[in-house]
Amino acid sequence: MTTRTADTTVTDRAVESRDDLVAVFAGGEKAREEWLIGTEHEKFVYRCDDHRAPRL
Repeated sequence: MTTRTADTTVTDRAVESRDDLVAVFAGGEKAREEWLIGTEHEKFVYRCDDHRAPRL
């Protein structure tokens, strides 16, 4: 799980290039030595009789 921290070096400005956009994600990368294997899963709710979404 990622823990957000306040970065006081970031300034609010418009994204003007692809590099500006990529820099946001690159700034959140972990060092390769800190990589871990994890799982991701989603839970879906459906009716057992016909496998449709339940009515609200």
